[in-house]
Amino acid sequence: MEESPDSQSSEEDEGLIVIPIDRSFSDGDPAFWPPAPRFRLADDTAYRQKLAVRWMEETGAYEKGMF
Repeated sequence: MEESPDSQSSEEDEGLIVIPIDRSFSDGDPAFWPPAPRFRLADDTAYRQKLAVRWMEETGAYEKGMF
């Protein structure tokens, strides 16, 4: 007999507590996001550029003046 995904299959799962999630809403849905500007996603361009430069420096591929 095949076990269902919700069944406990090992001793590690004995203390497992399953909490059902109400899927009637989603935090990924912009319709439910707060309208105030402080809740908008920040522009991460500068962070990505710094990360890219650090990675290039670490790998030896960085050439000064490229960014």
